[in-house]
Amino acid sequence: SVLSRAGKAPLWSGHHEKAAFFHDNPARASMHSIDRLAEQLEVAGVAPQGRWLGKSAPFPDLGWVRPKLGDPPRLSPAYFGIQKPYMLLIPGASEHREAKRWPIENYAELAKRIADLGITPVVIGGKAESAIAQELVKREPRVKSLVTRTDLFQIVTLAETAVFVVGNDTGPMHMATLAGAPGIALFALTESNPDHSAPRGPKTVIVNSAPTLKELSVDDVWQSVRALGIAPA
Repeated sequence: SVLSRAGKAPLWSGHHEKAAFFHDNPARASMHSIDRLAEQLEVAGVAPQGRWLGKSAPFPDLGWVRPKLGDPPRLSPAYFGIQKPYMLLIPGASEHREAKRWPIENYAELAKRIADLGITPVVIGGKAESAIAQELVKREPRVKSLVTRTDLFQIVTLAETAVFVVGNDTGPMHMATLAGAPGIALFALTESNPDHSAPRGPKTVIVNSAPTLKELSVDDVWQSVRALGIAPA
């Protein structure tokens, strides 16, 4: 993190000998990123002393989005022609880390099972996910694609009223669970450690992991859908 003062050199908060606000927690390497960054902010004086040290940090609050923007129609699912109930699929990840993406055929089979429950699967993502979305819709026509059509604010408000969300370890997945959607996060253990970076949120978030995502089956994820109470046991 970087703290700055007008006209002066930046003041750093971190684990570096030149940091103005040195984070010396010996357990920092094993901490969840949210907890670690919250402690760094506290060390830098951006939180009441003793509020977060040694504790789980509070979830970032995204409830300001609607009131701050005046709750315009574009924040509503109806703006996109989506009716409830619906859920979000987030099949993307960093373009240079393909191993963090669950196979497209698995997402398609999962989407079919979800649609059979009467829940509309809605896929979101950026330009890099365009081909994935097209393939999903081709394999399961009941999928609704909003790829390239949403901004970050719309992702938050879509997640607020989604039945649940399934996605890879990627930024929009973290935003969706923080906004209040129950979540199923898919992790390749060779790529990232869910103890450090699993999505968090006010509702249940289940992590499905395997050494590689090719080893994570649709049935594995479906067990988590059942655990959320969305599919019958």
